[in-house]
Amino acid sequence: MGRPRRVFVAWAVVLSALWLLLNWPQDGRPLLFWLRWAGFPWTFAFWRDGQLKEFYPLALAGDIAFGVVIVMGVASLCAWSRRGAESSAKRA
Repeated sequence: MGRPRRVFVAWAVVLSALWLLLNWPQDGRPLLFWLRWAGFPWTFAFWRDGQLKEFYPLALAGDIAFGVVIVMGVASLCAWSRRGAESSAKRA
């Protein structure tokens, strides 16, 4: 596996973990302690008093698609910029 591919995979793993953390169910403590939601940037699930009250599959699908595009795009740019930095360092 080449260096740019390793950089891409490393960034993709880190960004995917961040995206997963952002989509993890959250609660509105201390003011809304009975309310929980999941999703970033689109909220796709709501819980109230421990029970799932609303679920939006299209919002979940959009959230996943948006996440894949963002993670792959940013990881590609990071690998590309790292490759450019390495090639200019070799010339010097």
